[in-house]
Amino acid sequence: PQSHLAPSKQPRSGRASFLFQFDITLCKQFCFIPKLPEIMSEPKKPTLATSMALGGTAAAFAVNFTHPIELVKTRLQVSGGSIGATCSEILSKEGVTAFWKGIPFGYGRELSYTSIKLGAYAPVRDAMGANEPNSPFYLKFAAGALTGGVGSIFGNPFDVMKTLAQTNKGSESLGALVNNLYRDQGAAGFYRGVQV
Repeated sequence: PQSHLAPSKQPRSGRASFLFQFDITLCKQFCFIPKLPEIMSEPKKPTLATSMALGGTAAAFAVNFTHPIELVKTRLQVSGGSIGATCSEILSKEGVTAFWKGIPFGYGRELSYTSIKLGAYAPVRDAMGANEPNSPFYLKFAAGALTGGVGSIFGNPFDVMKTLAQTNKGSESLGALVNNLYRDQGAAGFYRGVQV
């Protein structure tokens, strides 16, 4: 007579049962099956170096898109013209690539200043014991001031050179700009405006 048991309830033959048990045993020994607590555990916090690298890389990628806008803003601050007139002048006299003048210095700024200010903030804040929601504001402020200040020391030379390159309407090379600044003002010239 035909069995009325569902397929899953059918009794296994001796050989099939042995193979099934053998497969389960092998899987337990050699397969990685994470336990629920392992899956639900808190993610590991990045190290200081990792956090700085991620912050700097993200900022360096973004500067490809923001640099032309900043160049136009810098030219406007120097010349006082309109946005339309400034863009037209750049395009007609210097070409479209002029919108990215000084971008190597932009990369340097983001990989130094922003990587420290943005990337080091959380690890420094945690080291100061200000990583809880109810941590005192002054500790968080101190962590931000420390990372921002150190970032400025490393990033200001790139910032100065970037501004010089952006306002340079000629074809002077970036190396010539650096040499001229050092010749005229010395090492202190690279730190103009650092106090601001």
